[in-house]
Amino acid sequence: MSRRDRDMNNDRALVDAVVREVPGAWEDFVRRFSDSVYSFCSSIFTEAELEAEYLNVFRSLREKEFAVLRAFDGRASFATFLTVQLRDLLARRVLALFKEDPRRAWDAFQRCFKEMLDPLKKRGEDLHQDVCVLLIENNYRRILSFDGRGSFSGYIRRVIDRLCLDLRRSSEGRRRLPEPILRLPRLEQEIYRQLNWKGCREKDLADVLRDEAGNCYATTRIAQALAELRHTALRPRDPPVREISLTSPEEDDEGRQLELVDLSYAPETALLEAEEMRSEERHNARLENALVHLPAEHALYVRLRFFSEPEKSPREIARLMGRAEREIYRIRQQVIARLKTALKNDPAVKNADLSVQEK
Repeated sequence: MSRRDRDMNNDRALVDAVVREVPGAWEDFVRRFSDSVYSFCSSIFTEAELEAEYLNVFRSLREKEFAVLRAFDGRASFATFLTVQLRDLLARRVLALFKEDPRRAWDAFQRCFKEMLDPLKKRGEDLHQDVCVLLIENNYRRILSFDGRGSFSGYIRRVIDRLCLDLRRSSEGRRRLPEPILRLPRLEQEIYRQLNWKGCREKDLADVLRDEAGNCYATTRIAQALAELRHTALRPRDPPVREISLTSPEEDDEGRQLELVDLSYAPETALLEAEEMRSEERHNARLENALVHLPAEHALYVRLRFFSEPEKSPREIARLMGRAEREIYRIRQQVIARLKTALKNDPAVKNADLSVQEK
């Protein structure tokens, strides 16, 4: 018998003895697994809370005649089983804390679900902050909506995934394909979206791309489209090619050659770009005016968050402002709400709305 098999048999025997309340079995169980429980608790709770939460875990394991331990069926090692159970017990403890002390609970929540939240920073600091703001808003409504069915950790993972998807969709709705990509066929455009907007890997394109009839593309066609995209990306952005007559160019009355019309650049494109630029300038002016009237604390947050180089994390901003990190997310939410209100009440915005209504 292998050492692993012996350990599994010993674990099974110990758990059976605990469930049957054999004298001394519970004490042996606590000695054997106290380090694992302590390690889990220390990763979530502060030093001041640690001892109480550590003892609370063992109380939870004893509840309802060792109901948690009775679920162990021996199909996996007890260490694996205990890890899963501890994760869920501590996650549910964090959930209960939201009803006792929401601020303390939010700190514990971020540590408890660090493995889910930290990867969002690699996809952009804004994504991480936006998800945290959405989890906090309305007094942690999304977190507290857990109905008790299934795993709380699994529920939070689904909530975070849905929030990321919603944020990505709203972001993609404002995106526009670059002009050179718009000139390419439909497949090349979709590959550009998949690679640059959705983070798809090239090797996975064949699994996600479909033609108008819902059929998969041939790998050779995808490879051809990728080559064309690379060629377009590397192609120098020269001025649009002009059509040149094979006959002598036209001249004006004084014999000067007339400038040829750029037939590849639609006039409406220039009008749209000019209008977008004017609109952006008006928006920036209104935004600057709104920033001037922010409270000092909110103005400090804006300077640290958006006007510092290199970009500062919420933790660094909290340190510089002398605030807890959880409060930085609240300040961010308040700043956004104030700016939205200021822009909505701006006379220029109201006049623009009136002019539209009159039309």
